[in-house]
Amino acid sequence: MENFCLSLSDSEMCDTLYGLIKGSGAFGRFKNAIHEYDIADDWYKYRNDALKEIAIEWCQENGTEFDE
Repeated sequence: MENFCLSLSDSEMCDTLYGLIKGSGAFGRFKNAIHEYDIADDWYKYRNDALKEIAIEWCQENGTEFDE
């Protein structure tokens, strides 16, 4: 979530979201905010791409083929 916040070009939105991801209940606050800002699709694409990259790197490090 932190990297997503920092990737946003709108500095006000970036600062707001970044502030919401600290402490208890962070994901709930973040989730509400991405829907308010209408960027939920952007977040889910960013998250899925990041998870895919982690999986690819793990496969490469462990000699396993990655099938998309």
